[in-house]
Amino acid sequence: MVNCNYLIDDRMRFYFAPNGVYVSDDFQELRGANEVHAAIASATVTQMFCELRGRTPFGGGLLKVQTYEVKSLPILNPSLLVSVHCQRLLSAFHRLCERPIRSIFEELGFELCRKRRCDHPEHPYEQVTPEALTLEQVQRASPDRFELDAVIFDVLGLTDDERLAVYKSVAQLVKDRLVKARSV
Repeated sequence: MVNCNYLIDDRMRFYFAPNGVYVSDDFQELRGANEVHAAIASATVTQMFCELRGRTPFGGGLLKVQTYEVKSLPILNPSLLVSVHCQRLLSAFHRLCERPIRSIFEELGFELCRKRRCDHPEHPYEQVTPEALTLEQVQRASPDRFELDAVIFDVLGLTDDERLAVYKSVAQLVKDRLVKARSV
């Protein structure tokens, strides 16, 4: 059973429970989905599509992704994965599942400001500079996420520049959404 939270802050989460789990109205249940689907959905490119398809009707910059929006997300077809891809993907996914999912900014290697009473208008995201992001930075910060994403990017045939563009886009979209929420 795969579930995803439908209100997203600075971290996108997909949950996998092999024997199913009871969920509340805060989650979208992806019926018929298995562990490979959960691994594919956990890729950074999925967060980019959620940012582009979701809505921000809630306070604090929360992104809302309803069932029909999750259903329409472009996600890699698992049948495109050969066995070596599946092995790499699931290995990375299992490592990712062993630790807490951090803010997308921390997953990508950015520091968040921890200063109390910081009056910077972008606090705590003032150190998030997507234009300065590098693939090496992402790999150092989250080797498991980097490997999981690499499998998806490999299957999609993305170049290093295109992979970097996905990471930069996600960082910018999430930052813009959260910072904008503070200005209204």
